[in-house]
Amino acid sequence: HAGDKIYFAYNEPYTFTQLTQLISQVKLQQQSLPKEEHYAKCETICKSISGIEIPMLTITSNIEDTICDMTKLPTENGLMELIEGEVSEWEAEAVEEFRETVKQRVKEQHKKVVIVTARIHPGEACGSHVMEGFIKFITSSHPIAIELRERMIIKVI
Repeated sequence: HAGDKIYFAYNEPYTFTQLTQLISQVKLQQQSLPKEEHYAKCETICKSISGIEIPMLTITSNIEDTICDMTKLPTENGLMELIEGEVSEWEAEAVEEFRETVKQRVKEQHKKVVIVTARIHPGEACGSHVMEGFIKFITSSHPIAIELRERMIIKVI
């Protein structure tokens, strides 16, 4: 028709609502499982400039027994500081004991940490669709997905 505007898109949009629905589905999948079989955890890693919470999914087998908080993993310089400011001798000993426990548990897990990201820029909706497929697969009951969760700690951002 005369006067109509036509727009072309190289990809179907992917909304933040779709992302939150996907995360809700992952959480719902786990509710029917015993706690020791849970494999996913969602946490907010930061907020966007507009104040939207940016989620990070951690996916691995036996998530309740896995050290997932990246701020508590050993680094070359030891653990990131857990207590700011001055600490008593007792607090210092407790932190050091915690550090050693964490280091030992990480060694016992023998799991590599894999970080998967998508949609770094707003126009990269294709990456969101691919990431949705990845999340659906890695949280599925497919034997390869189960094996990957056994061997890795997967951080999805």
